[in-house]
Amino acid sequence: MIVVAELRMVALSNGNDEPTANNGAELCMFRSREWSIRHLRICLFRDSGGDREVAELTSRWRTDAVVPASDRTLCWVGYSCGVLFCDMREDSPWLRYLPLPDAPFFGRASNRNLRVTASGELKFVNILPRCCCGGAGASKCESSHNAYTIQTWTLRIADMEWVMDGMVDATELWVLESYNGLPRVPLDYPIVSMDEPHIICFMLCEDHHVKHGGGRTLWLLMVDTRSKTIQSVSRYPGDWLPRRALVSSSVSYYMNSHPTCSRDHGASTAQGQTSQMDTEGLNRDDSSRNLISYGSSTEHSVQASEILALFQEIPSYGLCRDDMLKAYSILSHCNGHQFRSFLGLPLSLRKDWLLMAIKDADT
Repeated sequence: MIVVAELRMVALSNGNDEPTANNGAELCMFRSREWSIRHLRICLFRDSGGDREVAELTSRWRTDAVVPASDRTLCWVGYSCGVLFCDMREDSPWLRYLPLPDAPFFGRASNRNLRVTASGELKFVNILPRCCCGGAGASKCESSHNAYTIQTWTLRIADMEWVMDGMVDATELWVLESYNGLPRVPLDYPIVSMDEPHIICFMLCEDHHVKHGGGRTLWLLMVDTRSKTIQSVSRYPGDWLPRRALVSSSVSYYMNSHPTCSRDHGASTAQGQTSQMDTEGLNRDDSSRNLISYGSSTEHSVQASEILALFQEIPSYGLCRDDMLKAYSILSHCNGHQFRSFLGLPLSLRKDWLLMAIKDADT
């Protein structure tokens, strides 16, 4: 079944044509070869603010994206509010509202993305500018200028709860050899891989964040949020700087003689996912990167005093014995790299970072 739909918020009225608190939405829909206009009520997945919350929602709602969550459900996404679900096959459809995860939003839709994966799950990505103490909001201090944290959640359909399943801090990417020569500014426009939701593509451009004198070169980065590595770097062709999110799609699968849903051949899946990108040579070609002289970060050696302080800090997280042992094992890997990454995080982010690492180690 093919459905074309447009949603806009309206103030519903009572018999006297006076506005009421029961605001709703107007759905213009083409279905079964017919156009129709329906006035829909909005209900909440959880009773919290009732009519007042619905009234506030309709007054400030703005649709940033529309996502097909299944073969019968459409989701309208407002990155400053939440998600509206609608079963398009119901004879009398309702809109059901679910807030996005409780993560600070600073008015930049380019910091967020919600997409459905090949398995039918909803994945939400938030890029959070942070200060040196780990709090929300960009910092102007030199030690954490342009720092940010990438957080990801998956919607647990059984109880409609968002579950955090990933966290990567800017400092973890900046110390990687594959990041050398790239500008240390926040990433933009995340796009989730449909087949492997822990793989996320980002745009990186200094001009998006520096008012005067920022380089206009646009890079596409593919980041594995589990291993916290950069899988590939590609320079966007030409001088065109897109100011909107790219769209993941499986359309290009039908053009492949041997369709695949795995990443057995490097970045081949990413080329299929980001069908709007010209990603020839998606795997790194250092000769074409025109590296900017930002200098590579020099990793300091971890001092014994820092290790001792860390071992004293971790028990305060309230972890069980098995998880504490896993934490020590994780931090000991990679010749001290994990220790350095952990020490580079603000204190307020360390516990969540470690819990995500333990969870990834168990999968």
